[in-house]
Amino acid sequence: MKAPLLFEMKKKRVLVVGLGTVGARRAKTFAEAGAEVTVLVRNPDAAIDVPGVKVVCAEYSPDVLEGIDIAVAATNDHALNARVLEDCKARGIPVNAADDPDRSDYFFPSVIRRGDLTLSVCTEGASPMTTIAIVKALKAEYGPEYAERLTYLRILRDDIVASVSDEAHKKKELRALTERSTETLKEQAKAVKRRNMKTITVGSRGSKLARVQTEWLLDRLREANPGIDFQLRVISTKGDRVQNKALDAIGDKGLFTKELEEALLSGDIDMAVHSMKDMPSTLPEGLTLAEPPVREDPSDVLVTRHAIASVAELPRGAKIGTGSKRRAYQLSRLRPDLKIEGIRGNVDTRLRKLADEGFDGIILAAAGMKRIDVYHSDDYNVIPLSPDEFVCAPAQGILAVEMREDNDAVRKILEPVIDPVTAVQMAAERKFLTALDGDCHLPIGAYCTVDGDDICLTGLYGDEQGHKLVKYSMTGKARDAEALGAALAEKLKKEVNG
Repeated sequence: MKAPLLFEMKKKRVLVVGLGTVGARRAKTFAEAGAEVTVLVRNPDAAIDVPGVKVVCAEYSPDVLEGIDIAVAATNDHALNARVLEDCKARGIPVNAADDPDRSDYFFPSVIRRGDLTLSVCTEGASPMTTIAIVKALKAEYGPEYAERLTYLRILRDDIVASVSDEAHKKKELRALTERSTETLKEQAKAVKRRNMKTITVGSRGSKLARVQTEWLLDRLREANPGIDFQLRVISTKGDRVQNKALDAIGDKGLFTKELEEALLSGDIDMAVHSMKDMPSTLPEGLTLAEPPVREDPSDVLVTRHAIASVAELPRGAKIGTGSKRRAYQLSRLRPDLKIEGIRGNVDTRLRKLADEGFDGIILAAAGMKRIDVYHSDDYNVIPLSPDEFVCAPAQGILAVEMREDNDAVRKILEPVIDPVTAVQMAAERKFLTALDGDCHLPIGAYCTVDGDDICLTGLYGDEQGHKLVKYSMTGKARDAEALGAALAEKLKKEVNG
């Protein structure tokens, strides 16, 4: 007898033995459900580009099952699959063997997920085409509104159960929920969340830097709000998944933010933490940026294996890596002889490429290196580039906290960690960017210094090909930071575009 069961897979430890077509599909399924997946392979060149999946090259032994919650045997070696199956059963670990369904403890049905709504179809391999037909019919019948309603109903049901003691009245209130429109449920759920917000779910990208800087902020929020439970949720973005192309070749705005913003708008998370320099110049309707915490070092740095003190001392024709047009065009004007090549990846990946791919230097943000504690090393030399001269990206070194416009509770929770100086810098530099409608196709930089009530904003702007690159500074008052950013953008736009 088979029972239809659904398991919560978040943080469960899954072992997949084999990385063929079936193994890769199973690993991806578990990873997307939130499990921590290890794939055991014999081929040292085997790889899978799926967040949450780790590939280990080793021979199978029963020892690898230590601490595993669920397993899959998916190799072409029937004897090996049988060993995995027997070892798992001896340890009480649920196991699926791709070539032995009769002895498998569970199956992989076709699943339709719409938020909190999960529909599962399984014909146990008798007729895959019938499964596909049923799935198509269910998708057509149960549209996105069902999942949306479930999200609101869960919030309202929990509130009624917790607040209404009389059983008859409680049943009446619960029945009444099912008769209300989705829009009414949405407004009621928002009111309940504002009233009862005790858990804040914070979204972040999955890179080491993203998680470190988000945890840095969460530590300060927990200290300032001891009665609130802050929970981190990692969300993969397109910019994380596509690492083999330049940024301007894989998309335009929102490469590192779109998926997080979708989670915000759906209510899956309450706030999202980004690097401000990754934020598009405009945000989706309904979202806004909170006032920021204190800024980290905004400057770019030259990371080089040479014992030098400046860009001017680089060898003639040196090979320099950067994926930014802003950095590349400024370097070309400082040293026209340099050979500038594109480079992608997180900070650790780029540092490895510096050592392994023949670069004389790479350009990185000081903030990222300092946050993950790789600024100082015996393996390379770090040369700071003054943001007044080598203009940084607008708001570089500032954490962006994105939230829904109507979420007053989150805004209040953030108040204790706001830094007024950083807020002025963000206002001026972001306004400069938004006034230019900037994206990764154009070289744009901005840096604002604050001295009491006085500010100085330096802006950089150019065309896509790098034929024109203009830098200029304006001064003003802190209270007029946005107006100064707009005025400087207008001046540079006229100079570049005529």
